[in-house]
Amino acid sequence: MIVRSLEIYRYSIPFLQPILFGEIAHSNRVGFVVALHSANGKIGWGEIAPLPFFSNESEEEALSQLRQLSKDIKRESWDIDEHDVLQSCTDYLQNDISPSVAFGVESGLLHLGALYNDTIPATMLSADYAREITVNSLIFGDRDSIIQKAKERIADGFQTMKVKIGRDSLENDVALIKSIRAEIGPKIQIRLDANRRYDIATARSLFDQIADCAIEYIEEPVRDYLELMQLCQETVPKVAIALDESLRSISPQSLIHLRGVTTVILKPMLLSLTKSLLFASKGKEVAMNSVISSSFETSLGLSMLSQLSSVTSYESKKACGLDTLSALNGDIVTKPLTISNGMIDVTTAFETAKSLNMSTLRRITDE
Repeated sequence: MIVRSLEIYRYSIPFLQPILFGEIAHSNRVGFVVALHSANGKIGWGEIAPLPFFSNESEEEALSQLRQLSKDIKRESWDIDEHDVLQSCTDYLQNDISPSVAFGVESGLLHLGALYNDTIPATMLSADYAREITVNSLIFGDRDSIIQKAKERIADGFQTMKVKIGRDSLENDVALIKSIRAEIGPKIQIRLDANRRYDIATARSLFDQIADCAIEYIEEPVRDYLELMQLCQETVPKVAIALDESLRSISPQSLIHLRGVTTVILKPMLLSLTKSLLFASKGKEVAMNSVISSSFETSLGLSMLSQLSSVTSYESKKACGLDTLSALNGDIVTKPLTISNGMIDVTTAFETAKSLNMSTLRRITDE
C-alpha cells in the first residue's frame, strides 16, 4: 500500500480531576493524532501522546518529529507491505525516532493495513489472538473510597484490581492493602504499583508484612533497576515483582530472569509498539507474562492497545491495564471504547478507531 501523506492534529482533553505525573499535577491530557492517507483513499489513524515525567521526549519534540515525517512522505511516498506492516515501516522510521511518535505511526499503518485486508489490526500481528481481553480496574483515593470503588468494579464484572501505593507511610500502605484483601475476599486479584517509591529496606519490610495477602505482583517497588536487581539477587522476594519503568533503560535482549520477577508491564506509548512486542517475546522466553498498559490515551490509542493485548495475552489470559478512560472528561471519538463485564471486545474496539470526532481535533500545518 502506498502512503502519500501524513496529517497532524492536536487534542487537549481535561482530566476529571488533576493527576500527578511525578510531582506536578496536570489538568489536561494533551497529544497528537496522525492521519496516514493511502493512494486509494483509505486513512489510518494513530495517537501520539508523550506522558509527562515518564516519556523522554516532550510534546514539542514529538511534534517536530511528526512534521519531519510529514515532509518526508510528501517528498517521497512510503511503500508499505500491507501484510507485514511493522517490518515495512522500519525502513522509514529512523532509530532515533521517539517512542510515542513510533507508536502513533505504527498504529496508523496497522490501522491502514487492517482496512486494506478487511480485518482488525490484531490479525496483522498474529494468527493467534484473543477475541476478548480481560481488564484490570485502576482505583484511586483514600482507603474508604478505594474499597468502595473496588466493590463497585467487582459488581461490574472486574476480577483484577490495581492500586497505587508508596505515597503514604509504609504503615498506612500495609493497612490499606490488608483492608482491601479483607473486604474483597480471596478470589479477586490485587496488583500494586509503587512507582519506585521505596528503598530496598522498606520494600523488604512491605513484602514481609503483606506476604499473606495473595498479591499478584507489585510494580517497580524500588528506586531504580540496579536496586531491583540487588533486591532480587539477595533473596527471593516474598511478593512477585513486575517491571515497568525499568524497561525504558534496558533492551529486550538484555531482559534476564530475575528471581521473583514474573511480569513485564508494556506501555507502547513509552516504548513503541515494535519494542513492546520484542519485550513480550523475550519475556516469554524467560517465563515472564506480559501486560499491556495504557498511558492515559484516548479511545483511539486504547483501541490499538487492545489489539496488541489480544496477541500478547493470548496464552496467559492476564488482565491488561486499559482502564484509564474514566479519568478523562471527554474523548476524541464518537464511539468511545467500552469495557463490559470487565472485558473488551477487540473487534468492537477497532470500530472505535474509525469514529474520530474531528471537532475535537485541531489541524497542525507543516510550518
